[in-house]
Amino acid sequence: MTLTRSPLLCCSLVFSLALAGCSPWTVVQQAEPNPFVGQKDFAFSPLEFSSKPTVDPGKEEDLAHDLEAMGQVYATTLRDAGTKAGLHITEGRDPFTIHSDVTTLDLGGFWVGYSDVGMTIELRKPDGTVLDKITVDRRIQIHDSDDSVRGTISTVKSLDSGNRIRQGAKEIADVIVEYLSERTGGS
Repeated sequence: MTLTRSPLLCCSLVFSLALAGCSPWTVVQQAEPNPFVGQKDFAFSPLEFSSKPTVDPGKEEDLAHDLEAMGQVYATTLRDAGTKAGLHITEGRDPFTIHSDVTTLDLGGFWVGYSDVGMTIELRKPDGTVLDKITVDRRIQIHDSDDSVRGTISTVKSLDSGNRIRQGAKEIADVIVEYLSERTGGS
């Protein structure tokens, strides 16, 4: 038996592989039928941190401040970007809750030149049942010109790892709103 390569098959394979890397999120679980079609109201819970970096002695207070600021940027971006997308996103539990867990948090440092932020996001019913689950990862690099975004890597002018992780939280919140828009039929 000999295998022949069909040009159509080859093109289809290349196209499929190209599309696989296009989404800014990875779907782990998706409820079917889609319970979010037409839904405009969502709640979110505060960020959880299953991954926290270790810091030098005496820097624990700085880290606590950075994590608190990261949570504030995340919450503000969810609300603001949600409003722009026609969604109503508030802190709370009903009717569907956006539960986000920071699973990767690498501060990097000024000598490394980047910080990594990764989250697992679950959309839950009020009873806690997980309907959808996605992961989103961002790398924020130091850059000496205007801020820019390329795929899952962003660049910022700041040497401060706190600014980089806040930028990562903002970008992930934007991706969550994009995901919600897609699932609700808004895009």
